[in-house]
Parts: sequence; structure tokens; C-alpha cells
Amino acid sequence: MHALRRHPLRRALAVVATAAVVAVVVVAHTRSEDLLPSPLPPRAPHGELSVRVLSGPHHAALLVARVRIDGKGPFPFLVDTGAAISVVNAPLAAALHLPVVRRRSGRLQGAGCTSSSGEDRMVRWRVGDVGLPAIDVSTVELSSSTSSSAVQGLLGSDLWDRFGSLSIDYARGVARLGVVPTGKSVGVKVVTTAGEVVVVAPVDVGGKGPYPFVVDTGASESVVSQDLARTHHLRRIEPSVTVAAVGCTSKASMVEVTHWSAGTISLPPGAALDLVHPLGGTTAEQIGILGSNELSRSGTATVDYAGSRLVLSGGT
Repeated sequence: MHALRRHPLRRALAVVATAAVVAVVVVAHTRSEDLLPSPLPPRAPHGELSVRVLSGPHHAALLVARVRIDGKGPFPFLVDTGAAISVVNAPLAAALHLPVVRRRSGRLQGAGCTSSSGEDRMVRWRVGDVGLPAIDVSTVELSSSTSSSAVQGLLGSDLWDRFGSLSIDYARGVARLGVVPTGKSVGVKVVTTAGEVVVVAPVDVGGKGPYPFVVDTGASESVVSQDLARTHHLRRIEPSVTVAAVGCTSKASMVEVTHWSAGTISLPPGAALDLVHPLGGTTAEQIGILGSNELSRSGTATVDYAGSRLVLSGGT
């Protein structure tokens, strides 16, 4: 593993560790019930989850799981390792009368924009047949983003970290908890702050770096900061793309990344959104987000929280 550059990493995490991060969503104007994956067959292995893989241009992908809250549902939630905290759609939390733990007037940083966080509520829930820890979850008006209005919440790294690892088989539409398959791996930084969890991988671009990239299954597209795109003269391939983050939208261009790698793992040439501040905040940094468009091309992507590794198995 290359050592992450100290100062950019520290400044980036000071922003991202306080909020959920999600980039482009590919589920515009879709009903909630149409997003749900099929249940697993009987006698599925313990710790295995069914996920629906939603696909879009440039290998864009998102993962949706079946979540029940207090026995009600199921509701579609994004499997979002880039979310430092899990989130429930505010109207759903109100409709289910989830107990209010505290009220807050803070803001959540998303990819390129911010949104209001109104309350923390106690949630008792399950994803598939797996019980999730009862935790305090932030509520956000996800419906204010037209592209994500059908999604009812985010299952973030604050949850998956408790299981040790999350392995996603994009081809089969299956996720596994606590299992780390063999494959190419790169050391990552797992940063935990007041119950919020962020996973950061070292990514080289054009043979230079490494730069801190958040490992984000909840981002359908990878993201590079405009500062990083300018430094490496990345070619613009689309001038204007709508970016839907947590409860808000913004605009970005899309650039081509031809030579990049995570540690010693070469990544396939692909597309990335070009945002001024991918992780929120106001300071220009050479940082980014490693999204599901790249992770899905590996076949199976595993975030090994306990072992501080990202493992990629198979794929192109």
C-alpha cells in the first residue's frame, strides 16, 4: 500500500466524516416498490443479502436492499459504504412514528451540495433476514432530490463496520456480511469519528498520487475534484450531468480517466464526474470518490473494515 498523503487526507476527512456521501442516482421517477430486489431463496447462507443492481451509462451502478422497520415494509434502501452515517427518509420516519432521540439544525454534506438534517430517530430494523443494530439514524428529506425520491434511506458504513466486512457480488446481486473472499487487495484507511465511519483508498491518477478516494458503493459514478481533473488534464466527455446527492441536486461535467489504480490494482479506464468539492466543504483538494461504476467491474468488491482492506475479485 502507498502511504496516503497526510495533509490532503486529514482535511478531506474533516469534511466527509461528518456526513453521508452519495453521488449520481440512476433511479429517476421510479416507484419505491419497483426498486426492491427479490427475496433470497429459502436456506440461503447466514449473513447473505439480496440486492438489486441498478445500471446506467458508463457502467453506472447502484445497490438497493430490502429493509423492514419495526416489522413494516419492505422499503428500498441504498447500500452505501460512502455514507458515514445511515439515513432514513424524513416522511417515512414520521409515518412510522419512529421515536425522536434529538433534534438538530445541522447540514449534511453530499457530493457537490448540502441538505438539512432535522432529527435523529431510533430505528429497529432488518435488511433481508439479517437483524441490524438498533441505532440513532439521521432523517433527511430525500424526496427533495427528484432522482432519488423512491429511495427511502441509506445503509452506511456505520452499520456495515459492525459486521467486520461487506462483500458485494454485483453480477449475482448478492451481498455477504463477515466474509472476505480472496482477490487483489489494497490497504485502506477506516476512519471512525463519534460513530461515523469513512473508508478511504489510495488512488493514483496518471502515475501520480496517491490521492484519497472515498470507497462509495452508493455513488453510481466515480468522482474527481476539479482540482485533480485540471492537474491531470482529464478530457471532458459530457459537459453537463445532473448529480443527485442526499436530498439535493447539482450539476457537473464528466471526464475520462484512462490511467488510474488503487494501490497496486489497475483500474479499468472509465468515466468520472468532475465536481468542485466532491466531499463537501469549501477547500479545493485533489480528492475523489471511487464509485460503483468501477467497483462493479471487478465482479465482487469487498470492504474489509476489520482488516482495513478493499478486495476486488474477478471482473474486467
